[in-house]
Formats: sequence, C-alpha cells, structure tokens
Amino acid sequence: MPARALLPRRMGHRTLASTPALWASIPCPRSELRLDLVLPSGQSFRWREQSPAHWSGVLADQVWTLTQTEEQLHCTVYRGDKSQASRPTPDELEAVRKYFQLDVTLAQLYHHWGSVDSHFQEVAQKFQGVRLLRQDPIECLFSFICSSNNNIARITGMVERLCQAFGPRLIQLDDVTYHGFPSLQALAGPEVEAHLRKLGLGYRARYVSASARAILEEQGGLAWLQQLRESSYEEAHKALCILPGVGTKGLLGNAFDGHQLLRPLIFCQDHLREGPPIGRGDSQGEELEPQLPSSLSSIPYGFCDHCWTKDVDDPPLVTHPSPGSRGGHMTQAWPVKVVSPLATVIGHVMQARLLAL
Repeated sequence: MPARALLPRRMGHRTLASTPALWASIPCPRSELRLDLVLPSGQSFRWREQSPAHWSGVLADQVWTLTQTEEQLHCTVYRGDKSQASRPTPDELEAVRKYFQLDVTLAQLYHHWGSVDSHFQEVAQKFQGVRLLRQDPIECLFSFICSSNNNIARITGMVERLCQAFGPRLIQLDDVTYHGFPSLQALAGPEVEAHLRKLGLGYRARYVSASARAILEEQGGLAWLQQLRESSYEEAHKALCILPGVGTKGLLGNAFDGHQLLRPLIFCQDHLREGPPIGRGDSQGEELEPQLPSSLSSIPYGFCDHCWTKDVDDPPLVTHPSPGSRGGHMTQAWPVKVVSPLATVIGHVMQARLLAL
C-alpha cells in the first residue's frame, strides 16, 4: 500500500447539506438574526464565508461553521480528533446563544426605536436581524485597538496575522488553519511590538503590547476587564481610557465600552443623519472614509460627549470634523434617538449597505 494512503484524511469545512448528522439547530428566525449582516459588520473580524451562506470562525476557543434557514440557526463544531466528530452538545450551543445574545428579542427593540425615531423606522425595515455580539473582552479590546484609523478589510488582516503569530493553533480545515485569540501573557512579551510591526500593524503594535502589559502588571489581568461590565459607564470609560491606544482616541474608548460592556447609551450615527457641510469640503456632503484627525481637539471630544449621552429627548445639533477630512471640512449632525449601542451596529451595517447601492 502506498505511504500516502496511510496518512489521515484532511478535515474540511462542512455544509449543512453534506453532513446533516453533525449539525444542531437553535430556533431563531432571520428577523432575529442575520448572519450575513452581523458577522462581517465590523464587530468581530474572525468570520469567513467559506461556502455560500456558511460562516466559519472561532467562538469560545472552538472552530464553528454557522448557517441558517428561515426559522433555524444551524451550528457545527470541529474537534481536533475526527473520531470525536459529533453534533454540538447543549453546553456548546449555549456558548453560541450567549455570543449572539439570543435571549434579547429584537422585534421589541426595533419597535421601540422606531417609535422614537422616524428615520430609524424607515431604514431599519431593510436591515432586520442585526444584533450586538457579546465577545470575549480580550479579543474585543485588541481588535478595537487594531481598528484605529482603519477599515474592516485591513483590520481583518491585522487581527488574523496577530492570531497566527501569537494565538494557539486549533485546527486546520481544507487549507485554512484556525488559531485562538492570543492571551494577555502572549501579547505582553518583550518581542511582541517588533514582531507586530513586521506583520503590518504599524503604530498599533506598540499599543497592543503596552496595553497587554498594563492590564497584567497594573490592573490585575483579565478579571479587571470582566468586572468593568458591572461598573457604571463613567467608571468603565475612565478605566479603559488609561490603556495605551485607547486613551489617545476617545472615540475608541466609547466604541469598545459600548460594544463590549453593553451600555444603554445613545450613539450618533452621523453618516446616516448628516446635515449640510460647513467650511471647506465637498458641497454635496460626499461620504468619505471614516478617519478622525490625528490631533484630537475639544471639538471631536465634545462630539463624543454628545454622542454618548444618557436619556436624550431632544438631541442637539453637533458640529464635528467630517470622517476622512484632512482639510478642515466640518459636518453638522444630529444624534439618532435610540436607547442601545446596538443601534450603532445597525447604523454601520445600514451605512455600508446604502453606500453599496
């Protein structure tokens, strides 16, 4: 027998049609979750559509493929030993439920937001099923540091290279090798910054390694991040902004706090509600790539304060530097009157989809 025949057969990505016995399902209509809107929307950067409508990625230190029908979310998990191949256990499925926060009913939230904002009501009908992910706090924090002055495609590449270099190897499917997200200890090493610069993270490399060291040496490790979920918004935001790469970008501190710590706050989706531009710039209010100036002044910091304000009934018109502006172009915008950071995610998805039309 040829030696090649003795080698174990390589494991590949599954589809629901090809291996139905290895899948389990969770009742979940598309109106409550749209994988194609949530997973590539810029919350997490580790999911890929490996087959049509089949999304593969790492969740709770395991590799999963997810797909859905009109009323069901279908899940399969890969284990290192092919002999252990079986459908996900109830405990494993619970990790999926928590990740997508399926205990939250979107229909009620959409109805409430639409009742207080006619613009949201008009546009959101096209974007049902967008919800906030409850991510691992370490992955969320360092992914957001990579997001500084960046776009989804580049962030995705940076996060993937970060995981390949410092994360534990989990499994190979077809030609794709999956890694877990690096630990704080792995990111705090003395050679991390230099290595990440070689991988293309640029100035973010210093922030990644310095923040990992700060959390471990000054704050007490992972438990510090986790306990911030129980803190007030003001306390959590103040704590996060001491981290290198977060404190220098106030918007990042707000974004991470809202996405990961799940604050009941209001966020301004200025790309959807732009008023007339003032000063220099395109007179038609052309959409530009989001990019705040490197030197933040009191204007954008004040803008963030307006964006993240509790219980706003009549939000004020806010003047701030336009995204992508390098020549003094200013924009006037109205905060969207909604009562959850989930609306920020919906807004980003809407923006991306509307710009693609």
